[in-house]
Amino acid sequence: MIFRDELLKWFVEHRRNFSWRRSSNPFVVLIAEILLKKTTADAVEHFIPGFLGRFPDPFSIAESTVEELRGFLAPLGLSTQRAVQFKNLAGALIRDHQGEVPSKLTQLLELPGVGPYIASAVRCYAFGGIEAPVDSNVARIIVRLHGITPSRFEARKSPEVWGLAKELVGQDTGTVREINWALLDLGAQVCTAREPRCQKCPLRVRCCFAKAGKERVK
Repeated sequence: MIFRDELLKWFVEHRRNFSWRRSSNPFVVLIAEILLKKTTADAVEHFIPGFLGRFPDPFSIAESTVEELRGFLAPLGLSTQRAVQFKNLAGALIRDHQGEVPSKLTQLLELPGVGPYIASAVRCYAFGGIEAPVDSNVARIIVRLHGITPSRFEARKSPEVWGLAKELVGQDTGTVREINWALLDLGAQVCTAREPRCQKCPLRVRCCFAKAGKERVK
């Protein structure tokens, strides 16, 4: 698909260089994705090295107290909620998976605090699975690109949007990570919720939103 080539060319120049993207450790990827759920990527990038330095695996989390976790997580907000979530997560990983992050989608979805997006992201980024994780940013790109209005579902939960994202990502294990990261970065830097920069978008000539002249930036 021509979309993939255009995305990858754009990504070479505009990719964001986050530490968890350079890791193949499933635990690191899982922790990063959970933190990203309610926090900006830049904030997580500054925070996660110190957190993983103290809590490098589920066992170190399990041995800590909620109060200690809460203290570490305080700079990111939602510290109590996240502290309890991490304790529950560590317990489940140790109890059910010998402290390892599972690779199967069904097993990931059974973990506390892990929904379809995080499970799909971990499958892709940590295990090289053919997945197309759809968050709000990716959903926005898909909706605008195809000129669709999902019915009965939020866009990021729409089966139609997830299906179109999978088509875009394709079946090549050699590029699946980069395409998914490219979509995330495109949504953060160009195809933003407000004031999208359509003239900077590598997909503009094929995008229904851009063709309709809905760009707000002059």
